[in-house]
Amino acid sequence: MKNEDFKKELELTNELKNAVNKNSDSSTFSRIYNNYHEFILKNGLPSEKRKKDGYLYAPPNYQNLAEKIIFKLIPKNSKLLEIGFGDGRLSYQLARGKNCAVTAIDISDVAVKIAQKNFRLSPTLNYLKADARKLPFQNESFDFVLSKDLIEHLPAKDHRNHFNEVKRVLKNNGLYIFFTPSKIIPRKSRGLHLKEYNLRELLERLVEYGFKNEKIYLVQTAILGISSSLPKFLIKTVGTYETLMEKTKIHKLLIFGGMHKFLLPRYIISAQK
Repeated sequence: MKNEDFKKELELTNELKNAVNKNSDSSTFSRIYNNYHEFILKNGLPSEKRKKDGYLYAPPNYQNLAEKIIFKLIPKNSKLLEIGFGDGRLSYQLARGKNCAVTAIDISDVAVKIAQKNFRLSPTLNYLKADARKLPFQNESFDFVLSKDLIEHLPAKDHRNHFNEVKRVLKNNGLYIFFTPSKIIPRKSRGLHLKEYNLRELLERLVEYGFKNEKIYLVQTAILGISSSLPKFLIKTVGTYETLMEKTKIHKLLIFGGMHKFLLPRYIISAQK
């Protein structure tokens, strides 16, 4: 990607933060993400310098490590909701590969339009425009709720409301499975991220929001992916590791040479209603 493209991407991400600081209503989010997705369609994904010919992020059959783990966690024939589907691939794969009844929502009109174009709709798959903070579904509608790279894009003041909405639409004992990066992971562009957590903080919030029986799956795109949940002593170890990185500021140096891909965690969390 050319330098001017990075500059434009930075301008768009700064616009998001500025706009949300002034007004975080649905129309503002929709407008900003429409602009951002149009930029990606034209220029490719900034962090990976790639363009995928009409797909927002990757072709239909591509799965990164986080998506592979989430795919394995969902039983066949489940009824599920994906919030913030982006390009729509994961919902498409679950509907096609596991015969799940999938409702997928995104705040962006562009995302909905592209998903409907690229992934043919069926009776078991539906892409809709909706806000993660006000879900237009009845209570106890879904066995599972999924989100991938979503919660860090919501303002901190809206997190409680988002999790309450997820809990409302989940059936009893249903699971919210979500993927999010640790706040200590350095990025060339973080403008779209409004609130991040380390693992200790995130687990505290889940207890506060009324979720239980959390299972943690550690994800790292370069070399590490644990497809079984971490034992509790390792969860505490990850928390201590993150705290050490933050206090020493070492994590800020790891972006040089791409070492953050090997040494800094991302996680999938499965939280029960």
